[in-house]
Amino acid sequence: MRKHIISKWLLMAVATVVTACSSDKDELFLPQEAPVPVLFTATDDDATTRANEERMTSPQMVAQAGGFGVFTYYSNGNGATDGAYGSPATTANFMHNQLVTGTNAVDPVWTYTPLKYWPNETGATAKSNHVDKLSFFAYAPYIAAGTTYNITGFSPANFVGDPWVTYNSPSNLPGYDLVYAKAVNQVKPTLTDKVTLNFAHALAALSFEIVDGAGLNLQKLEVFGWKGGIQTAGKLNLYTGDWSEITTKTDKTEVVFVKEEDPLPATGGNWKVIPGDDQEFFVRITFKNANGDMKVIPEMPFKEDFEAGKNKIIKITIP
Repeated sequence: MRKHIISKWLLMAVATVVTACSSDKDELFLPQEAPVPVLFTATDDDATTRANEERMTSPQMVAQAGGFGVFTYYSNGNGATDGAYGSPATTANFMHNQLVTGTNAVDPVWTYTPLKYWPNETGATAKSNHVDKLSFFAYAPYIAAGTTYNITGFSPANFVGDPWVTYNSPSNLPGYDLVYAKAVNQVKPTLTDKVTLNFAHALAALSFEIVDGAGLNLQKLEVFGWKGGIQTAGKLNLYTGDWSEITTKTDKTEVVFVKEEDPLPATGGNWKVIPGDDQEFFVRITFKNANGDMKVIPEMPFKEDFEAGKNKIIKITIP
């Protein structure tokens, strides 16, 4: 009888061990959620166009500037609600000015290194049962540091709030266009989905057309700020698209933009201007007379509204 009881307990113990081993083995082979890489596709905002100007398209971001920069904010939803951008305000804690480049300038596939993956807040390792989100803010042309393509700086890694870049228009060159995009409160997609960045223009442009200059050997056209002035530099908020800390040129003696050629063509310019209404400036034209002497045509004033993504062509009639 005693032997039978011992055998019974041994069988129960063996069954318990087998059950425990079986459970552990099942746990090890439970399907795990595959990591999803953060990938990008870039498009262009066709809502606005510029006459007489080649717009910066996705391929041009590769050919001209080697790609675009991305600031990414991670909201992990540790509070009472789902994670959301700006609640509370945070830093670019997931990507800071990450360079994203294309494989070619015709049909680019956008890549960057090191590759990052979407947060995987599921299962036992999740910090909360709320949804995590990533918010992306991009700009082009890309700069690593210093001043390149007329972009003079960007928000530092420890900056709390919306990311930004600063821009300063060159005087004697058309200057590169500045475009920006955002994709806010994005949740983890499937393996094949990409974050779409739809780039829009941040700048306006100023060009000229001389409609009555026949017989004059035109040499130079200069633009001066005047009265209300013309806006040439500022800080672009990559979330709102708004400009702040704007530099307005009002000095009547300082050349803001210049186009000089022998002879000067009847059309040209395409200088970049910070958007805004009621900007005032005047144009001065220099020509060469029959004796080879340089003569200056009196000041011609203008007052114009500048809209992002549009090229303002001023028509100049020489008296």
